Amino acid sequence: MKYNGANAKIYLKFKGGIEDLSKIISKGMILPDFYFETDIEFPHNITGHCEALGFSIWLNKLTDDNIFDYTLSIETNMSLEYSYNNLLCDISPWMVRYVSEICEIEAALM
Repeated sequence: MKYNGANAKIYLKFKGGIEDLSKIISKGMILPDFYFETDIEFPHNITGHCEALGFSIWLNKLTDDNIFDYTLSIETNMSLEYSYNNLLCDISPWMVRYVSEICEIEAALM
């Protein structure tokens, strides 16, 4: 199969705020600072976002009852069509190991 980009989604346990978590992730993964926006729709969650090396990176707080507190998602830019056609390589297993070891944050796949 020919892939035309990559994506990942992992779950994080972190009891601090989203801004604090973003600083740890930015430092560990050598990313620019995240900027934050509030959802227009209720419950108005805050989403952290940054871009690096052709990837968009999103950090979201989970609002439902879950053993994890946040999700961290990445996807290559300009890959919407490939995403719909399932032509993105899922690098989630690698990202779980990397974030766990480098950022020292408990991470998992679900």
